[in-house]
Amino acid sequence: MEISERNLGMIVNKLSPEEERTPKWKGSGSLSKNLIITPTEPNVVLGPGQIQPKGYRLTCGRYGELRLAFFKMKGTIEVEVISARNIVSADCETPPDTYVKCYLRDGDRLRHKKKTRVVRHAAEPLYKQTLKYQTADVFGRNLVIMVWQRCVGFEHNQGLGGAEISLDKLNWSKPAGGWYVLFPMHSFGSDSNDSP
Repeated sequence: MEISERNLGMIVNKLSPEEERTPKWKGSGSLSKNLIITPTEPNVVLGPGQIQPKGYRLTCGRYGELRLAFFKMKGTIEVEVISARNIVSADCETPPDTYVKCYLRDGDRLRHKKKTRVVRHAAEPLYKQTLKYQTADVFGRNLVIMVWQRCVGFEHNQGLGGAEISLDKLNWSKPAGGWYVLFPMHSFGSDSNDSP
């Protein structure tokens, strides 16, 4: 499933509690002509079943995306990790070595970890790898997918972003998927960008 090209330059900022969306009035004329309402979200489309982390919204800047597809086959759910784009800035001298980790969220815990292979030196990595889960383990849980940069030596691997998908919201009668916006790693409840 292909989603039309999106406006480049979206990043994620944490909202402060006092930053509520309220109508702003202009002048003292009639309501219909002078009410200016700021939109709650810019023109960004989340992937099918994607959950936006609480307290985060997309604002102008740059954001990464991960292309995924989902299939249901005889007692298994297949998650195809296809590719990623915009995960590093365009002026990056050496593209990173990246891989994707996939978990099932069980309350506050991440379980059933699966990983893709490392794609070396690619600004827009092509993974083309299928991760399989048993149907009994999946339903009623969310899928958390994170893109990681592999670091050399004794450095910890760094999280580049992630997405959370409600598997119950997907239509399993046909293959589903698309581009999923990557939110910052700390929006998934982790205090660190280090690889779990």
